[in-house]
Amino acid sequence: MRAEAEMSRNNGVIRIADDPRLVSTWTRHVRAGRAVRPLPGGVMDAGLTSDPIAWVRAVHAWDPNATIAGRAAAHLTFAPDLAVTEIEVYRAGLQSDRGPLRFRRHLLNPELTTWVGSLRVATPEASALTAALAGDYDPATIALRKSMVSVASLSDAARLLATRPAHRLRTVLRDVSNNPWSVAEVRAHRLLRRAGIGGWIGNYPIAVDGQVLTVDIAIPEARVAIEVNSFEFHSQRAAMERDAFRSNALLSIGWRPYVLTPR
Repeated sequence: MRAEAEMSRNNGVIRIADDPRLVSTWTRHVRAGRAVRPLPGGVMDAGLTSDPIAWVRAVHAWDPNATIAGRAAAHLTFAPDLAVTEIEVYRAGLQSDRGPLRFRRHLLNPELTTWVGSLRVATPEASALTAALAGDYDPATIALRKSMVSVASLSDAARLLATRPAHRLRTVLRDVSNNPWSVAEVRAHRLLRRAGIGGWIGNYPIAVDGQVLTVDIAIPEARVAIEVNSFEFHSQRAAMERDAFRSNALLSIGWRPYVLTPR
């Protein structure tokens, strides 16, 4: 029963070198299907293979210098509702992907890392950028919306990140340069840039009767307000009522509201 007690005490993730006397026991557990080998030198309870946090613990049991980045880091630091199916791991050496783990051979600057308990994770800026580099803009837009990061702090972090090829990071910075608060807004901003339309500002505050309405995209000189109604935030009755109020309020002070949908 000692092996079971060790597995329970370590939340289902074991670093084999911590107790060499149990090496043969863990081999039997793996052969019997009660455990798996997530990474060299470790075993994990087979019932945890769908638990991303167990995989994160397995990474740090194997390589304490590795940093969890991207969506998984955002989930652990500022966006607990984000679903995690893949885990970006930044480390110095080469390693093939395993299970949900996606390895990047890039050791993050210490200024871009922080700690969640005993787990080394990317800062909100670095998690936003590394997720976006992988094509996932949810962490960046959530962090901007929650004021966990700013456009300026993302630019500062990018200088420390310095990934290659450099043009990919420049593309990410351009995509977030106008403060998008949703992935749908990222796409709308791209459309405006490609069309050569200028003079617009993302998430622009407008005062109406003592209230401040934040417009997704505003062209102040033309008094044009564009709302980007993604289904994430506009599928409930309360959202319909809010949108109607906002449109009427903007019209009352001479602005012209328009609506874009994801399509």
